[in-house]
Amino acid sequence: MRRIRRRYVALGALWTAGAVLTLFLPGAVVPVPGPEWNTLAHVTFFAVAVALWAAAFPGRLRRVAAVAAALAVVTEVGQAALIPGRGAQWVDLVADLYGVLGGLALGVVLPWILPSRARRSRP
Repeated sequence: MRRIRRRYVALGALWTAGAVLTLFLPGAVVPVPGPEWNTLAHVTFFAVAVALWAAAFPGRLRRVAAVAAALAVVTEVGQAALIPGRGAQWVDLVADLYGVLGGLALGVVLPWILPSRARRSRP
């Protein structure tokens, strides 16, 4: 089993919490200049979250992807059922899932881009 990278766990938890809170804001509070910005926001929220979680748990990419995909469905259903002025949209769910795929790819290379302190301190 590979080592869990704690800094990515902390960053992943913060980013995921912020993204979920943002996705559950009432419709009147969310300033969206156009549908393309909404799609970009969904892709970005999930891509960054999944990249951080994939970097934190490098041996568990399938599990990270499954949890993220489930979270995408839950956030869309939750927006429709619980939040005034928001609704579930297929395009948002597809954007979330594209973010999951992009995040997995980024999460695999992220530890190479940002090497650990142990590797940086070697002469």
